[in-house]
Amino acid sequence: MIRLGSGYLGSSELVSSGNGEYEIVPDSKSFYKFEFITKEEQEIRVKINGGDPIVLWNGYFTINHRDAKIHSFIIVDPDIEFYWYGAY
Repeated sequence: MIRLGSGYLGSSELVSSGNGEYEIVPDSKSFYKFEFITKEEQEIRVKINGGDPIVLWNGYFTINHRDAKIHSFIIVDPDIEFYWYGAY
């Protein structure tokens, strides 16, 4: 089996996007696996890897090793409560 990564990072508790434009980019790592989920199923806007805002209709997003790596994930909307984890 081929080893893809070297570790994991994620939220240790519920996180809030505060005033909005909250960026998840710990220690400038790129994630080959990434999962983001809001506490409440809700429509929110995010920017991924510097792109234009997109809508997550249910507050959930995930990638695996077959997708493009995540190096920037910005929650555009304020007061969004969420959890996340990533493998790098």
